Formats: sequence, C-alpha cells, structure tokens
Amino acid sequence: MPMSQSAFAEPRLTQPTPEPVAPCSHAGRVVSEDAYWRLYYLDSDIHYEWNDGRLEEKPVSDYETFQVYHWFMVLLGHFLTERPIARLAALEMGFRLPLPTQNNRSPQTAMTSG
Repeated sequence: MPMSQSAFAEPRLTQPTPEPVAPCSHAGRVVSEDAYWRLYYLDSDIHYEWNDGRLEEKPVSDYETFQVYHWFMVLLGHFLTERPIARLAALEMGFRLPLPTQNNRSPQTAMTSG
C-alpha cells in the first residue's frame, strides 16, 4: 500500500517533551531514625546517610574512586582468603554503627568480624 504524500508534507503534531526536573534534596533535614529507614534509605534518586538525626547526601562517585575501591577489594579479598577472620559486605548495604553519636551509614565496603 503506497504511503500518502500528505504524510511527508504535514508533520504529525506531538506534545513537546517536558524538561527533566532535578530531584529535590532533603540534605540537612532533621528526621528520626525510623523515618530514615522507611523514607530515605531506599530513595533511588538521591542517596542519604543519617548522621546525628540529620540527612547527609552521598556524592556520586567517579572513576578514580572506583579504581581505588577495586584495588582495595582485590587486596582485601586476598587477605581474607589467607586469613578468614571476617566477612565482606559491599555496595550500599546500610547498617547502624554502635557509636556514641547516632550514625547510619551506607558504605561501598564494610568488613564484619565473623
């Protein structure tokens, strides 16, 4: 079936593409620990840590930081193969630190005795 010549002459009207909206940061907001775990820990746009009742925005990483992370993970892996004295937890696994101040962190790497 031949295409209509008017399809070439008259462009189809479409809605303009909306501009992307940057997510609103809640860094510095005072929240309870319960609210942190329920509302902010799994936020997919901005990653937060909870420190002394305040949200702290975690910055986006870069390639140099990844290279250091990878080097450290390889080194730590060799060490734990020879001396299995701990277990690794990696990539944004949140946990509570038993410190005098209230802290919930999501480090790239953590090592727990075990």
